[in-house]
Amino acid sequence: MPIDGWIQSAPRMNRRAAIGAIASLALARCAPAGPAVAPLDEAAEAYVRAALRLAQHQPRLVEGWRGPAAWAPGPREPVAGTVAAIEALLGTLEPIAAAGGEDAPRARYLLSQTRALFLAGRRLLGQSMPVAMEAQIGFGRAMPPADVLLALSARDALDQRLPGRGPLGPRLQAYRREELVPADRVEAVCAQALAICRDRTRAALTLPEGEQAAVRLVDPLPWDGFCRYEGGGRSTIEINGAAALPLSRVLRLAAHEGYPGHHVQHVVTEAALVEGRGWMEFALQPAFGPHLLLAEGAAEAGVDLVLPDDARERVYAEALLPAAGLDPARAADMVAIERLALDMEARIPEILAEYLDGRVSGEQAIEQLAEQTLVADPRAFLPFAERQRATLYAYPVGRDLVWAAVNADGPAGAWRALDALYRRWQL
Repeated sequence: MPIDGWIQSAPRMNRRAAIGAIASLALARCAPAGPAVAPLDEAAEAYVRAALRLAQHQPRLVEGWRGPAAWAPGPREPVAGTVAAIEALLGTLEPIAAAGGEDAPRARYLLSQTRALFLAGRRLLGQSMPVAMEAQIGFGRAMPPADVLLALSARDALDQRLPGRGPLGPRLQAYRREELVPADRVEAVCAQALAICRDRTRAALTLPEGEQAAVRLVDPLPWDGFCRYEGGGRSTIEINGAAALPLSRVLRLAAHEGYPGHHVQHVVTEAALVEGRGWMEFALQPAFGPHLLLAEGAAEAGVDLVLPDDARERVYAEALLPAAGLDPARAADMVAIERLALDMEARIPEILAEYLDGRVSGEQAIEQLAEQTLVADPRAFLPFAERQRATLYAYPVGRDLVWAAVNADGPAGAWRALDALYRRWQL
């Protein structure tokens, strides 16, 4: 169903709830009289306030807020009132976005994010739908099917490349165990990988003076890595100190979380949009909507942009493998195996969507993940999928989408296009 049709078909909030929610948001903005506020500034504030309110019920919706403390919500309130306010905000934004003119791009961003927020609110109220439809509504575009032929070709090539015989999954896991960074070297190797990615990114992009990302081990951390933006061009790249990390994973984390990924996203967006234009919606770090699709997609695409295969092989052989105490002769195989495994992983969201929609059993999904995508621990992956649902599409689909967009005018313009994306958050 098209997104507008879904919004029209969603049960409407009752009038009293809608009026109460809108009044609540208006009272929250009350302040002594001052300069008139532009309509889109008001809409941006309503969007941020609504997102922060829903995040009180579902914390993973928002990763950070660096705007006015006064916009933060008070005591938690029922979801229904906030959803009513979001629905009213959609009605405000739709004609501005449709009218064109200089305000239209900002209005389109706010509209697409508000639609995704409306979806999140409806889910909190118990409305469900197939995962692919949830992704289409939340990200504002249909999810393309995974390239099965590419995955099968990658599987055959991986079978030829990996040492040993027998099932591919255990062989891949054995190979990755041989490239584990020793625990006492993880922090230093992570810092070196981050410095390499920073130098290569700064050679291609102009970043604000004084920006900096530092590595810190956190034990335990529920994920391998996370970029915690602190404002003022500073981030801490948190690395799971309890995880055994292969060297290839360390390098991907340095690029994805740091340069040219999330840290650079935060730095450029803050300078260009929050400080440069006063658009406070970009002081919010949303884990929903088209923004999430582009943020994760750009962080993934950025890995290949900052370190294409030939450069990655040199970095492994000349710097990171020696730093980890591993054999530099592994470099070429590491690059090839990493690429092939990534081609197989593109099928993960579709398999998990079938499981979440009830079309396959848990045991069937576990078998498919193990055989078709080589996930190391597919049984443990299912609870993660149940929490993440449609956001699982953000990584493979976002990567392909952003890679195609930034390379549309050829490799020479890719960095310029990535910088432009971080300054507008629309393709």
